[in-house]
This record gives sequence, structure tokens and C-alpha cells, in this order.
Amino acid sequence: MLYDCSECETQGACAVETPITLDDIQFMVRNLGISWQVFFGEKIDPLPSTMTGGLKLIRDKHCVFYEPDKRCTIIELRPMHCRFTPCPKRVQTKEVITCLYLGSGTVEEQFRHQVALDVTRQYVREYGIKYDESAVSKSLQVIDRLVEDRVALEYFCNSIAPFRYVDDTLPFKNPNC
Repeated sequence: MLYDCSECETQGACAVETPITLDDIQFMVRNLGISWQVFFGEKIDPLPSTMTGGLKLIRDKHCVFYEPDKRCTIIELRPMHCRFTPCPKRVQTKEVITCLYLGSGTVEEQFRHQVALDVTRQYVREYGIKYDESAVSKSLQVIDRLVEDRVALEYFCNSIAPFRYVDDTLPFKNPNC
């Protein structure tokens, strides 16, 4: 882990909200052994994310998965937003946060996350913040289909390339550009 949050005086209270995608939820319910219904009923905030327009985890002072002993209880399963977003205590401006956010994770992970954010936002617009088994299944299929679009991946790579620390976007770029 790049930063040890357990040693921070904010005790996990640094985020305003924790956006989560249907893709994240699928990964978490499979590995936590809970149902989609339980996850939506106990872990998802009834209001949409102000950051993404999609879903977000329940928070009071801390994320629903944060324990008082200053640790995330799902560190290996945490949402992509948590994996890709840098510590705000170590970053001075929002512009830098944006650059760091785009500079984290592999290109494929970032692309899938962006697609999942868009599809989750659409799900919330159409079905609200409730679990609809058929709609979730269709949305997950849409995510899988959209991440296979090589043209969209190339466009995404070109968009984030200026912000990446390691230019792993090169294999995706059109050699004629």
C-alpha cells in the first residue's frame, strides 16, 4: 500500500463520499459471500453520488467498510475509486488529484472503471437506487461489451496519456497518429 491510512489523524474520514460501480459490487458480492439485495440494502446510500451521479457507499464519518481501529475491512476488495484515488492529505489541489487519479491503475483497469461509471450512472437514471436483478445483469453485460471496443480504448488512452507517470498507453495508440 502506498499510504498507510491507519497512521493518519483523519482516521479514514478524508473522503466526502465513496462512489461505487455495478462492476465493483459484482466483485465484492462474489468475494464477500453476500447477495446483491443485502449489498444494496445495507451498503448503498439511498441518494446518488454527487461526484458521479451513480451509486455510493453509505458513510457517516467513515465508509461503511471502515473499522474504528483505523483500517479498511475490505482492502483487497475495495471499489476502484478507492484503489485509484490518491490520499487527499498528500495532494494540494484538485487539479493534481485529477492527474494522479488518471495516473493510477493499469490502462485496462482505468478504462473498465470509466465504462462502469457511465453504465452505473445510466442504471441509476433508469432504475434509481434499488436492486433490479434483470437491469443489473444487462448493465454488467453492457460493461463487458463496451470494454472490448478497441477504438474507445484508444480514445481513452489518448485522453489520459498526458497524465500518466508510465506511458503504458503506447501499445493502444494508432501508429498513424
